[in-house]
Amino acid sequence: MTRRLIRMIPLVLVGALLPAATFAQRSGTRSEATSGSRRDSKRGPTMRAPSTREIEELNPAWLMGDKRRKLSLSDSQVTQFKALEEKIKERNKTLLTEYDSIRRDFHAPTGNIARVAPGSEPQIGGPTDREMEKAMQQMRVMHYIITQIADRRKQDVDETLALFKDDAQKKKALDFLKDQDDDLAKLLPKNGPPPGGAL
Repeated sequence: MTRRLIRMIPLVLVGALLPAATFAQRSGTRSEATSGSRRDSKRGPTMRAPSTREIEELNPAWLMGDKRRKLSLSDSQVTQFKALEEKIKERNKTLLTEYDSIRRDFHAPTGNIARVAPGSEPQIGGPTDREMEKAMQQMRVMHYIITQIADRRKQDVDETLALFKDDAQKKKALDFLKDQDDDLAKLLPKNGPPPGGAL
């Protein structure tokens, strides 16, 4: 299934989800900090794939249950949202299973200590081309899966809001959903399309 997904990924997704390079801050003297930054800079960008739980919590029906006290939901409403949460989970089950499988195998590329002459300071080399290509390929597939879940979000949100009969509750729910939209947008390319939903 992974190979099939990779073939479906458009070229525009190349490099997606790769955050800017981050460098560890080291304490100590200025020379030590500079030396540390130089070593760390050779490691390349830090890649982080969102956890499966983070993706699952983008479920709008789950959010309503999580905010049940602030929304003053009745027991019957909580039951309805729980049922819808499971329905949305089932709808996304195949995608989430594939995502979790890839993420478990994903290892962000790190630097390697190169051999140096005795008495010399070890040098940190960057990840190999093979390591980088594998990591980037995995990130592309995971991003594609998140995009597919985002594309389904409008339907999920519509079904969630349809369960509200009270306008005051619905208004509060919209505020929570907009915050959730922001969380989803952070997982998508900055120049990509909006996630849809409550926005």
